Amino acid sequence: MAVASLKRVSNKGKALDALIKKIYMIKWREQHPENVKRHRKNFLEKNPDYLKEYKRRNWISTRIYDRRYKMKNHQAFQAYWLNRHQKDKLKALQLISGLEKPLCADCKCSDLRILEIDHINGGGTKEIKSMLRKTNIHREVAMGRRKTDDLRVLCKVCNVKHDVKRRFMLDYKVELIGGVN
Repeated sequence: MAVASLKRVSNKGKALDALIKKIYMIKWREQHPENVKRHRKNFLEKNPDYLKEYKRRNWISTRIYDRRYKMKNHQAFQAYWLNRHQKDKLKALQLISGLEKPLCADCKCSDLRILEIDHINGGGTKEIKSMLRKTNIHREVAMGRRKTDDLRVLCKVCNVKHDVKRRFMLDYKVELIGGVN
């Protein structure tokens, strides 16, 4: 009887030591955040597949955590993706037009809200549908994964005008009323 109770006390002692060590590490991490970042970076450089393996093993808990985190920070995520899309669009339009401030190739309009990427020979819808992953053509161009030889920058009005001309072989003149620029 006495031996069994000693074992329990020693197990409690190990558990207590582990708890004390855990509390100490938490306090140390709070006091030394730069060291924690450095150690984490070094660890991930030495073990590049660690995060993938962790997510593979704990996919349910990471999915739940990610979903809760995104719901909690919905507005921040929404602002981030909107900002990222705008930056990608601007960079793509700059690469295609070759100008720092992109302009429509026809009417020289410079309003980024209405500038679009036009496929010179058509086929833009087919290209977007054939993309294997759900992605954005602005992102593909901005990241350099898509060539820009057959692309140009047009405003929405000029793009529709060229599309109608290309599809129906109609040629007409479009004049803007109110001077959008």
